[in-house]
Amino acid sequence: MEVQTAISDYQKGTYPGMMIEMDELKKKYRQQGKTDAVLRDCVKGGHQWCLSKASINAAVIALRQFNFSGMYGSFEDVFDDVKNLIGHIPGVCGRLTLYDTARRIGHLLDMPVYPNNYVYVARGARIGAKYVLGIKRMKGNVFRLPISDFTNLFPGISSMEIEDILCIYFHEGKFKNGIVKVPSAKGCGNKKPGHKCGR
Repeated sequence: MEVQTAISDYQKGTYPGMMIEMDELKKKYRQQGKTDAVLRDCVKGGHQWCLSKASINAAVIALRQFNFSGMYGSFEDVFDDVKNLIGHIPGVCGRLTLYDTARRIGHLLDMPVYPNNYVYVARGARIGAKYVLGIKRMKGNVFRLPISDFTNLFPGISSMEIEDILCIYFHEGKFKNGIVKVPSAKGCGNKKPGHKCGR
C-alpha cells in the first residue's frame, strides 16, 4: 500500500523528479554544446551540492574526453566510461556522483540511454531498497539490483523512476514508520535538509 501511494504521489508530480533537471541541462547542451559549463552541470546537481570546486574542476577537465557522439548500447557502458574518466578523482568518486553524472550524460547523447536493466541503489535509494525489499536482500556492498527485483512492487515503472521513488519516499522521511533511520551525510560538514552528498 505504501509503495502504491508513493508511486501515485510521484506520478502526480508531488515531487518534481529528476527529468526536469535533466531536460534543463539538455536545453543548455543544445544551445552551448560540450562546454565546461555543461560538463560542470553534469557533475554537480541536486545531490552534489557539497562537492568542492577543485573536485568539480578536475572532473570537468577529465570529462572533456567523453565522446558525446559515441553510440552506447546501454547505460552501463556510459557509466563505465564516466567511472574510468572521473572515478579516481577525490570527492567525485562516490557511487551516487558517478551514477548521477552518467545519468545526466546519458540524457544528452544523440541516442539517449537510461538505466534500464538495473536499479542503482546508492545512499538514499539503498536505504529505500532495504525498506521495500528487506534487509536480507541488501546484504553486502551491492550497488545495483536487477529491475526484476522490483517489478512486482513497481509495475511499469522505469529503473530511474524506481531509484528516485526509493530515495524520496523511503529515505527522506515518507512512510518509514520508524523502521528506517535516515543516515547522516558523510563528507558534508553542514547537511542541508532533504539533500544528500555525492558519496
